[in-house]
Formats: sequence, structure tokens, C-alpha cells
Amino acid sequence: MVCIHREGNVNRECPPSLSKIVLNMLEIKLLTCKLASSVIYYTVVLRLCWGPISVMLKIFTVIALLAGCSVANFGAPKALDDACSILKQKPQWKSSMRAVERRWKVPTSVQMAIIWQESKFERWARTPMKTWLGIVPVGRVSSAFGYAQVLDGTWEWYKKSTGKRRAKRTNFKDASDFIGWYIDITAKKFGVPKNDVRNQYLAYHEGHSGFARQSYQSKRWLVKVADRLVERQKMYSRQLSRC
Repeated sequence: MVCIHREGNVNRECPPSLSKIVLNMLEIKLLTCKLASSVIYYTVVLRLCWGPISVMLKIFTVIALLAGCSVANFGAPKALDDACSILKQKPQWKSSMRAVERRWKVPTSVQMAIIWQESKFERWARTPMKTWLGIVPVGRVSSAFGYAQVLDGTWEWYKKSTGKRRAKRTNFKDASDFIGWYIDITAKKFGVPKNDVRNQYLAYHEGHSGFARQSYQSKRWLVKVADRLVERQKMYSRQLSRC
């Protein structure tokens, strides 16, 4: 099978699209929710003072509501070395990872450590661009994308295997479930314990065929990454026991 990661450090560059720009601008939820509240307030005032309000003002009110209370929480969390802070900022993620624990028996700390390594919790994370002559962009290093940095082909395998045809790599619930699913396969195929984040990550990065060939042995940088990931998983585990 194809490996599910790219070599080198994660490029956290977001797709240069209008939707991503809007998401970045609306990242601070408090500010945008205040904007929405202000729009509602002044809409009511205008309605009481001047009668029927314009169609454009109605449209703007709806946009402000959607932007303020729905889109703004899509950005990556802050304080990535603090598991409790991450879950406080993203409370919906806790239930998603708990569901993975119940279904796939993969600890939350392992899930968080892998997502941290793969994307730093950036939903739009992609691999770096390749260039011709160091100038002309010729495409990405690989199709790895989203929280879990999964390749196109591997994601299709996951959707077909689980029946989740509408799963998206930019959806945290789907990404965490993918990690649980893949780790479960690794455990069954190679006997690697699900809490052994070092060897699970090596298999995750290299793919099952690469892990079977021990392709990571020729990648000292990757082995060091996996070793450091053990410490992060332990740190997250300690923190989670207190929150």
C-alpha cells in the first residue's frame, strides 16, 4: 500500500482559496460573535425606527450570524503542548476521540500525538509544493491532506472499508476515526500494541508494506521523530488524566 505521509516537515500552508482566507479572518470566535450580536441589535433598532429593513441588510445579518457562530471555530487551537487547553478550545474533539477509544481501543493521547506530528491540528495542512528549476510550481510532493495527512488512495480505501462514503479529511471526527482504523489494522497485522506510538507511527508513516520491509531503518530522521513522539504521547497522557 502507499504510505500515508510525506517526507520532511509538515508544510502548514493553507490552500490559497477565498474560503480559507475567510476562515483565517474569522478565526477569533469571540470577535465575530460580537459582530453578529451587534448586527442583530442594530437590525432591531432600524426595524423599530424606520420600518421594513432592506433585503441587503437581512442578508448581511444572516451572513454575520453564520460567520460569527459557526465558521470561526474552524481554526487550529493554540497551546499545542497542553492537551487540556486543546480540548477546552475544541470541546467537540473530545467526544470524537473518545468514540475512537471505544471503537478502535486507541488512546486519545496516541491520536493527539499523531495528529500533532502530521498537521499540528491544521485541517488544511498539505505537503510542500514541488518546483521546476526552483521557481515554477509543478504540484505537491504528495496528495497527503488534512488533519491526519492521508493520501487520496488511502482515504478511498478507508471510506470503502468503513462505509463512510462522505468522510472528509478536513473533518476532525473522520480524521481521528481514520487513525483509529489504521492503527487497528497495524495491530492485527503486525502485533504492534495500540499504545506503542513509536512503532505505530513508523507503520503509519511508511505504510504497511514499507513497515514490513523496515524501510524506516534507512531514515534516521524518521526514527528520531518517532522517538520524540513517545515523549509527546506520554505528556498528553499525563495532562489528560488531570482534565
